[in-house]
Amino acid sequence: MTSNKAAAPAGEPEWMPPADIARRAVDDGFIRSMSAERLYYLAHTDPDWPVPEEEWKDAGTAKLIPWDNRLRGYFERRREPEWLTLTAIAERVVEAGYATTMSRPRVSVIARTDPDWPVPEEEWKGVGRAKLIPWDDRLQKFWSTRQATDGPKGWSRPVRAEKPPTVETVSDTEVAKAFGLPVDLVPDLKPRRGKAWRRDDVNEILRTRPAWFGNEAEARVEVARRLRDRARRRAKHGADG
Repeated sequence: MTSNKAAAPAGEPEWMPPADIARRAVDDGFIRSMSAERLYYLAHTDPDWPVPEEEWKDAGTAKLIPWDNRLRGYFERRREPEWLTLTAIAERVVEAGYATTMSRPRVSVIARTDPDWPVPEEEWKGVGRAKLIPWDDRLQKFWSTRQATDGPKGWSRPVRAEKPPTVETVSDTEVAKAFGLPVDLVPDLKPRRGKAWRRDDVNEILRTRPAWFGNEAEARVEVARRLRDRARRRAKHGADG
């Protein structure tokens, strides 16, 4: 299907037939549905329509209308809000990070008791047994700026304990490869016996390179020395006991 839309030079508006403008209004999210006939009707009856017909162009049997900032602003002002149920609003509030928890009953209570609630009930829509509320700039601002408080008009955000920083660990196999030693020696060379190798400990040894680093014989001597030291400490503690 060919379009009658005229190519716009740099800095010029796009010249589009009414059908293309109707599609643009839908594609850009200004309105859910629009037809060329509806567009003609608005152009001839809406006092806010910004492009008078004398500015339109003839292109054969078609009329071309400039899609410029005036027309974008017109449709922006007519943009339709999302209509959400109370349940959907509760989900949106949590998804957007405005609260850690929210429920349909909670939204209903807040909507009917909070004096700052911006969408009066007469603006709600009834669809069957459901109530739909427009999620627009007013409602988004209400939730995004609302303070977390206790009581019937607010909610509480649970205080989450901060997680301790994650300590990166390294396997004995990786350490043996980094130190150039047999893997059976590595466990007894740990700064904290019985604990996993920490990345910081590995980096410190790589930086200082002790005498046993990369030397199996020296590493075995070091392991033997540590074993003797542990044995003496155990014996001492036993005697003290």
